[in-house]
Amino acid sequence: MAKLSNSIIGTVLTNRNFWVALLIMITANVGNACVRQPVTLLGDDLGLTASAIGFITSIYTVFAMLGRGPFGNAVDHAKKKTWVLAAQYVARGIVFIGFALCATVPMYVVLKFMQGLTFGMGHIAMLIVVAETMDKKALGTAFGLITLIPKLLSAVTTSITLWITTTFGLEYSYYAGAVLSFVPAALCLLLKMPERDEVEAAKPKKKFSLNTFAYWRAVPLVLIMTFVSIPSLFIDNFMVLFGREAGIDGQAAGYLTNYMMWMGIGSFLAGYAFDRWGFKKNAIVLCICAVVAQIMIGVTLDSTVWIVSAVLCGIAAGGIAVIVRSFAVLKCPSTVTALVVATLGVMQDLASLVGSAAGGVLADVLGYTTTFQVIAAFPAIALVMVIFFLPGLIKVMQGGKEAQAIPAESKTESDQQ
Repeated sequence: MAKLSNSIIGTVLTNRNFWVALLIMITANVGNACVRQPVTLLGDDLGLTASAIGFITSIYTVFAMLGRGPFGNAVDHAKKKTWVLAAQYVARGIVFIGFALCATVPMYVVLKFMQGLTFGMGHIAMLIVVAETMDKKALGTAFGLITLIPKLLSAVTTSITLWITTTFGLEYSYYAGAVLSFVPAALCLLLKMPERDEVEAAKPKKKFSLNTFAYWRAVPLVLIMTFVSIPSLFIDNFMVLFGREAGIDGQAAGYLTNYMMWMGIGSFLAGYAFDRWGFKKNAIVLCICAVVAQIMIGVTLDSTVWIVSAVLCGIAAGGIAVIVRSFAVLKCPSTVTALVVATLGVMQDLASLVGSAAGGVLADVLGYTTTFQVIAAFPAIALVMVIFFLPGLIKVMQGGKEAQAIPAESKTESDQQ
C-alpha cells in the first residue's frame, strides 16, 4: 500500500508541468487578489451605489461563464496550446492596467466585463494543463493539490493585497496585479503541452455555435457536482446573515473559516482517494457528507455540531468538484478535454447565479433554518444519480459509444461500472 501511495503522489511531484502550472496558478491568484477589492472601491469612488456594483458583478459572472467554453474550445483546437494559455494572461494584465487609468463609469463597466471574461478563462487554464498532461493514474491527486495549495496561501495573498493598497494606493494595486498576470504569461511558454498532429490540424474548425460554449453531453454527469455544491453556495452567500439573525455572528464566521479550509483539504483527500478507489465509492461518501452537513445546521445551533458540519460541508464541496472533473476527463473523448473542463466551470457559474437568487427567496419565505434543511435534498438527488444512473450518464457523455481505453493502472472497479 505504501508503494502505491508513493507512486501516485510521486507521479504528480515528478511531473515538470505540474510545478510550472502550480507556480502560474499561485502567481495569477495573487494578481487577482491585488485587484479584487480595489475594483469594488473604485466603483464606489466613481459614484456607483452598492446595488449597481452588485448588478455589474452579476453580469461579470455571466461574462466569466461565457469566456470558459470558447477558451476551452480554442485550447482543444490550437496547434500551439501554450500560446493560447499565455494570451489570456496578457489580456488580463491589460485589463488591470485599464483599471489604473479608469476615470469614468462606462469605462469601468467595460473593464469589469472584460475582467469577467479573462477570469473565466484563467480560472480553468491550469486545470486544462493538468487534464491534458498528467498521468491518468494520478489525475485526481494532481487536481486536488493544484486546488489545495493556492487555497492554503490565500491568507498570505490577502495580506499582500492589503499592504499594497494601504501603502501605495489603489492604482498601484492594479499595476501589481498586471505584473503578476504578465509573469504567468511568460511561464506558460515553459509548459510542454501536446500539440495537434497533422491529421487533426487538417480537420476543419468548428463553426462558432452553442457547441463552443460547453460540451453538452457532459452536463448530466456534471449535475452530480452541481447538486452537491448548491448547499455550499448557500453557505457562501447567507451564513453570515443567518449568524446575525440567530445572534451567533462569531460562530457563523468560524463556520465559514473551517468550511473554506476543509474545502481545500477535501480537494486533495478526495482526489487521492479517487486515484486509489475510483469515482463511485468516493462520490457516495461525499454526497452523504453534504446531506448530513446541511441537516446538522438545520436542527441545532450547537457550536461543536457546527464544527463537524463545516468539516463535512467543506470536504463534500471541495472533493466533489475534483472527482467529477477527474472522472469526466478520463471518460470523455480526448478531443474535447479542455472543453469538458470548461463545462464544469460553466455549470458552477450557473449554479451560483441561479442558486444564490433562489436561496435568497427560500430564506425569505421559509427562514434560514428550514432552508438549510430543504437544500439537503440536492445532494440527496446527486446520491441517487450516482447509485442508480451512473452508467447511463457515462454513455450520454460519450455519445453512446464504448468508453475510451484508459491505462490499466488507472482503472478501478467503480470506474468500470
